[in-house]
Amino acid sequence: MAGIAFLLSVICGNSPDVCISDQNSLGVNYNVIQTSPPSYKEQMDKIKEELEGQTLNVTTLEDSPLSVLKRVDKGEYDGGGFAFEFFDHLSKKYNFNYNVIKSEYNIVGSSNDTEGSVLQLIRDKHFHLISNRHVRFSTPLDEGEWKMIMKRPQESASGAGLLAPFDEVVWYFILVSLIVTGPCIFGIIWIYHRFGKHTGEPYYNLWQCVWYVYGGLMKQGSVLSPNADSIRVAFATWWIFITILTSFYTANLTAFLTLARFSLPINEPKDLSDKSQRFICHRGFAVNYAITNYDEELGILRSMLENKLGELVNQNNDTEILLNQVYKKNVVFIRDKPAIDHLVYDDYRKRKTLPSERLQCPFAMSKIVSLKRKRGFIYPKDSKWAKLFDQQLRYMVEGGIINHRLNYGLPKAEICPQNLGSIERQLGLNDLFTTYLTMLIGFSSALAIFVAEMIMRYFNGRKDMSMRERGIEQSNTRQILVKPFRKTKASFIQESTKTISPPPAYGEAIKTIFNTQASVDSELSNSGSIEGYRTLNGRKYAIIKDENGTHLVPTRSPSAALFNYQLAYNMIEPRLTPMATPRSCRLGVKQYTMSFSSHTAEKIILFTKMRLLCFVLVLIEFLNLSSSCKPKNKLPIVINTWPFTNATIQAWDVIYNLEKSAIDAVVEGCSVCEREQCDGTVGYGGSPNEVGETTLDAMIMDGKTMNVGAVGSLRNIKDAIAVARHVLDNTKHTLLVGEQATSFAVQMGFKKQSLSTTKSKEQFNGWKARNCQPNFWLNVIPNPSMSCGPYEPVYEQVEKQSLNDINSFFNSNNHDTIGMIAIDKNGDIAAGTSTNGASFKIPGRVGDSPIPGSGAYADNSVGAAAATGDGDILMRFLPSLLAVEFLRQGVTPDIAGEKALMRIAQHYPHFVGGIVVADKYGNYGAACHGIDSFPFSVYNPLSKKVKVERRDCLRSI
Repeated sequence: MAGIAFLLSVICGNSPDVCISDQNSLGVNYNVIQTSPPSYKEQMDKIKEELEGQTLNVTTLEDSPLSVLKRVDKGEYDGGGFAFEFFDHLSKKYNFNYNVIKSEYNIVGSSNDTEGSVLQLIRDKHFHLISNRHVRFSTPLDEGEWKMIMKRPQESASGAGLLAPFDEVVWYFILVSLIVTGPCIFGIIWIYHRFGKHTGEPYYNLWQCVWYVYGGLMKQGSVLSPNADSIRVAFATWWIFITILTSFYTANLTAFLTLARFSLPINEPKDLSDKSQRFICHRGFAVNYAITNYDEELGILRSMLENKLGELVNQNNDTEILLNQVYKKNVVFIRDKPAIDHLVYDDYRKRKTLPSERLQCPFAMSKIVSLKRKRGFIYPKDSKWAKLFDQQLRYMVEGGIINHRLNYGLPKAEICPQNLGSIERQLGLNDLFTTYLTMLIGFSSALAIFVAEMIMRYFNGRKDMSMRERGIEQSNTRQILVKPFRKTKASFIQESTKTISPPPAYGEAIKTIFNTQASVDSELSNSGSIEGYRTLNGRKYAIIKDENGTHLVPTRSPSAALFNYQLAYNMIEPRLTPMATPRSCRLGVKQYTMSFSSHTAEKIILFTKMRLLCFVLVLIEFLNLSSSCKPKNKLPIVINTWPFTNATIQAWDVIYNLEKSAIDAVVEGCSVCEREQCDGTVGYGGSPNEVGETTLDAMIMDGKTMNVGAVGSLRNIKDAIAVARHVLDNTKHTLLVGEQATSFAVQMGFKKQSLSTTKSKEQFNGWKARNCQPNFWLNVIPNPSMSCGPYEPVYEQVEKQSLNDINSFFNSNNHDTIGMIAIDKNGDIAAGTSTNGASFKIPGRVGDSPIPGSGAYADNSVGAAAATGDGDILMRFLPSLLAVEFLRQGVTPDIAGEKALMRIAQHYPHFVGGIVVADKYGNYGAACHGIDSFPFSVYNPLSKKVKVERRDCLRSI
């Protein structure tokens, strides 16, 4: 009976009814609640009255997230988890209390494993003689599913690389067809020549047929040209087979190397046994008894436990098992699905800041269910509370509450699925390993053959020298023995007078290929078999006639050498001369001598050395290319608008030396500018508004989560960027403004203090002395170009302020923002801004700096941008967002910035603004408009120190 895990194992010890919990199979042997008889309501009301005020004893297993035991005092425990939520609902509804009792060990227990178990607790300690035969089961709450979780393999189990398109059986059949087809074709040719009378049909030996099959597989050409239809069909059949085979291979290879299809090597318990994969599960839980008990689904794993390939653990901390056993030791963990889902999701939340999906999701869960068991509560057999509880439990099951609570806190999307669903997949070295291996084997074989040839040449030279020393006359020739085809005696006699030309030596072939046109024409003219010349498509051909008919041979040297090596070779020295010896005639072997020039051997060696040199050069170039393809370390990086180098240095120290996050770096860097009042345009004491008060705008954006914290028109608080950080971390809002933003800052522990200074007051008084010029008013009376107001609106436009007047507020000495981008070592991106806004702005004005997409924007998948300039114009176009989206299209950071600003210039050709841009790899750039040049600060590992760069600005025509 043991072996089934429950949401909650309940023992209600209250005389005479005791509620007992045990992880046994659910026989679903409960009383069905039918239509209420006349006395049913009275009966239920009586049970409720008896239950009210009672204290029940309850026990359970620690099986997070289903049920959890929390120690509150010595020997006292409190229950938690989903199961206790359901039991708490019953407790509140029927007004009873309960005590939680914990067993010594966190196991259910069985007939041979009772020590410290729940069964022993029931039998010996608290519950007297009550046993498994005296319990009944509640309404099933759900059907538990146990699956396997493992470390995500680097490659799909379906195969990878060049062998992936076909499975192992197909490759074996291709190999068999390659071996068998050549002899089959030769058999057809032999039968045709043996029984046929077509003496004109060329005869191909077994070796030629085998090489034809190999050449067809490699999609090479062939000089074999049969005349008989049967042999042609055999040849064509192989070509058709190879064409179809290569088509399927190419299509499947494309799919395997580019599509994000992924499968696991372990999907069901049988795979564990077949592959001797180590696994781990909890002792005393459902999986344990499903393995050790006979006639259970997981009995196939019993032998693995005996062979130490499986392990039963008492450890209750699933997170440690996941990290120490599954991740580090590559052990498969068998666990129920709700626990796996919560484990994987909690792990994903910790890793989601990592740059790739594979790093974010290092674990994968099998799709096949290994074990199923129904789960629920159990009571004593004669418990009067069963009817009462079952009714409520059934309501929760039918209403979907149980299923909802089991998945509570999990996202609706599947967490870290087998197929991560990447839309792009770049091929790596592992995918092309077979290609490199093939090239290595090929060139190694060529090198081995070359060494063998040199050794044979050395020994042959020693043999020739020995013969000369003995006085045997030996011509400076190389002898080539050509064995005739196996034919009838008449055919042999007829063919014995024919000259068979061997392939040319490397040196002579090169000589032929690189002969001039004049030498080729001269050789062709001396050949008696040439009947003339013919020009086709602007190319000159020689008309050659032999026993096989008339042929057109191109006269250009390379074409001639490739077209017919026999003609090209016979046009030059050496000449072939038959030289038959009595022994060679008796053996039926024709022997030819071929005269060489004295430097032929040197040409062969030189050509071979050239091939080896080319191979070495190609290999070196490949290695250089591989190393050059590795991007230089450009991270971390800090970049900000204007030459505020102290801010840049501070941010770099935070992100590089202290190894803090990109958000920390941006906040600390901008805070430096706020304290140092960078150029009077950042922080307190600058850019007063129309009433002489300085207010601050700031924003911080997290490229990992896309969350933003910002404050606008912040009063009496000096640390604007720090307050924005609190908006990011401590609220669900994006932007707080005005006096309410100040109240929020005070709640967060910031001190209220005036932002005005002597300098800002002098600046304000000077502006008032100039009749409040310039200002930002339009279409009001009195005339804002001559008066300080107060103003009233007019319904007719009396004056329109020019863009040139607005732009005069902004220049390289009167900008309004520090915009900073930081990318840390993990690739996490943050962007932020801080400013005191435009000078003499209308009170309440909020600029572009705290607006996401305008002042700054960050996205971990692409990059970030930060802008500065005329905020009232910039915020209408969201230039930072535009720049990041241009990065997404693949343009460089410089071009992205220029495109974003030119979008604004189409409508405001005289606006002033600048922007810094950085992609996720650490490449950076900047652009500007309306001023001469734009300085910005940058610090990265390549610069090794802060540096100020400049960009010439764009100007509209």
